[in-house]
Amino acid sequence: MPQYDLDPSLAEVSHILKSLETAPDDSSWRAAARQAAPLFLRASAALIETLARPPASNLLQGQRELRAQRFARTKVAELHLYHAAAVQAGRVSVDLYAALRPQIDAARAQFREQFLTIPGRPADSLNGRMADYLHAEILRALANDDAKLLGANYPGPLA
Repeated sequence: MPQYDLDPSLAEVSHILKSLETAPDDSSWRAAARQAAPLFLRASAALIETLARPPASNLLQGQRELRAQRFARTKVAELHLYHAAAVQAGRVSVDLYAALRPQIDAARAQFREQFLTIPGRPADSLNGRMADYLHAEILRALANDDAKLLGANYPGPLA
């Protein structure tokens, strides 16, 4: 569980709670409660603000995911643009992978290197943490969401 830096200190909250618990009479308790109310309000607001803000690591991961998606869309668009005849031939022969193997393998290697590995760690160090957006885009845009069009030798998703 993460530690939150709240505006009022825990010592202040503890002190106010102690004064509420040990108040000798109703008027003392009411005075302590009036003193505690703004403190508890500030503490609640600080906690809500802290919880509503995503941690920096989530923001960085989100940016990484967006870059991976952009990379996948760009690579597949390049395949469409520069290898349109091979894409069409691969669809007709129901083997897009055979028709575009060098280009697909190169794109897969780049995707793996840029988004599925951490330098100095094993190649599968990020597997399971990020979807294979390249595979999804190849399937969607090249194979029209028909996995059979990719061919029997297509290696499948990287992650």
